[in-house]
This record gives sequence, C-alpha cells and structure tokens, in this order.
Amino acid sequence: MVSYTPWDVNMDGRVDLQDLLAVIARWGQTGAPGWIKEDINRDGKINVLDLILIGQHWTG
Repeated sequence: MVSYTPWDVNMDGRVDLQDLLAVIARWGQTGAPGWIKEDINRDGKINVLDLILIGQHWTG
C-alpha cells in the first residue's frame, strides 16, 4: 500500500528524481496556496523551498 505524502509528488511511494523533476517542470509558477501538488509547502510558489522538502525526505 502506498501512502501519500506531499513531497511524493507523483505518489509512487518514493521521494526521488521523478518528484524533483515534477517540481522543476513547474518552477517559478505561482497561484493560491496549495494550488497544485508541486507546491509542496503550500505557499503559492514553486521554488527552492519546495525542492528543499524533497531533499529532506529523499528515499531515492
């Protein structure tokens, strides 16, 4: 069973390169807080803070 965590963007049960690439693909975009799953920290911006969260939860 795979459980969802915000930093597992593609919801495959791992935090890895695919999640990193998903955030990078949306880099610099903005919207309402939590507007898209790549806005991991739910601040309305896709930026380095979202990448840091992926790094902190990396499973490879």
